[in-house]
Amino acid sequence: MCNQIVCVPKRLPRDQWISAAQIAVKINPVNHPPIERLMQVMPGFIPQPEHIAVLTTKYWGAGGVYLTVGFLDDAPADLRGRILWHMNAWSATANVQFVETNTDPQVRIARTQRNGYWSYLGTDILSISADQPTMNLDSFTMDTPDSEFYRVVRHETGHTLGFPHEHMRRELVDRIDPDKAIAFFAQNQGWSADQVRQQVLTPIEESSLLGTPHADSNSIMCYQLPGSITKDGNPITGGTEIDPLDYSFIAQIYPKPGLSNQVIVYEDSEFHGFAQALDPGRYDWGQVHNDKISSLKVPAGMKVTFYSDVHFSGQSKTFTADTPYVGDDFNDQTSSIIIELVS
Repeated sequence: MCNQIVCVPKRLPRDQWISAAQIAVKINPVNHPPIERLMQVMPGFIPQPEHIAVLTTKYWGAGGVYLTVGFLDDAPADLRGRILWHMNAWSATANVQFVETNTDPQVRIARTQRNGYWSYLGTDILSISADQPTMNLDSFTMDTPDSEFYRVVRHETGHTLGFPHEHMRRELVDRIDPDKAIAFFAQNQGWSADQVRQQVLTPIEESSLLGTPHADSNSIMCYQLPGSITKDGNPITGGTEIDPLDYSFIAQIYPKPGLSNQVIVYEDSEFHGFAQALDPGRYDWGQVHNDKISSLKVPAGMKVTFYSDVHFSGQSKTFTADTPYVGDDFNDQTSSIIIELVS
């Protein structure tokens, strides 16, 4: 943990809280906090607009997430594709798609050094000026360890999808010793006591939270916290990868429209390894695992065309049935895919 830079989610300026909350509720009415419950248990309580704004969640619509992505520096093509692939890992169980564009991207990624890892939360990215980043991946290059792409890119993408920090749920916050936490983060991250209180010690308002019944200490959205700062001496393990509960939860928040017309591509032969479910459509570089596909399942009445190069170019090969091995000519060679209904 000590050698890791942890995520510090970005917050909008206070004067934008109310308008951003209104945008969030317009996009997804479920974001509106259950203020009515507070009014029932607190006679005379009159919620102020800013109070409502603080409790408003920032999830996208239940119809799914389709967001365009741009890079604010000279990130090379292979790095952009690698980042996009990890962002799209959330699509394995959910209706989520991130697509690169050079025109007015909604998600704007910077790699500013010494600016840490962060992302604005969900629909808040719509309130950020078009020339400013909505996510920062401090100093990421192709030489960055693969484990950091899994840990950091997927975590920050979770914030972009509207997920707050899991370790800030009261069930986990109650396990932390405040004095030890303040000393630990001051030494290892240079945080002030107020920063530690904001980022680690202040629990999320559970009444406004869409989430699993219990906190998931293995979630990709959870910090790794050492036993030296917990009251019982046991660490909060934290997540280094999207775990099964993460995948299950996002499937409920952004459900796929139906599984009958989905092609499933696999990293290994015989339908093993990392799997990605794809609806009919066009999937370019960064939306599929580049040069990693070895087998696929194809429902009846569908046609799948693999292309060896990006932008649906290069050599191609078509599949219309389950294929346990794509063949030596196309094993680990696919960079873009077109999926069509043919009957």
